[in-house]
Amino acid sequence: MAVMNAFSIKDIENLTSIKAHTWRMWESRYNIGIPQRKDSNHRFYDNDDLKEILKISYLYHAGYKISSIAALKDAERIRLVEVKLKRSSSKSIDASSIS
Repeated sequence: MAVMNAFSIKDIENLTSIKAHTWRMWESRYNIGIPQRKDSNHRFYDNDDLKEILKISYLYHAGYKISSIAALKDAERIRLVEVKLKRSSSKSIDASSIS
């Protein structure tokens, strides 16, 4: 099985359910998710970029405003994602114990 090391803006759109146009706007407006460029000037994202983008997407879908997410340092984003995941996993455990 081949491992992907480069992702297009369309791949990012499919993985995050956030439109490519929105990502492009966030890149210019908030300086987040900045892609690398091929010689042809097409955007591409590597695995490290994808990890960062998935954190941003997770927080965005959890209800955080993109301006707030963009203002966070990477370590703060990681911590916030971990806290959200811990809370959501404890809620699912609590809900299953109700039955």
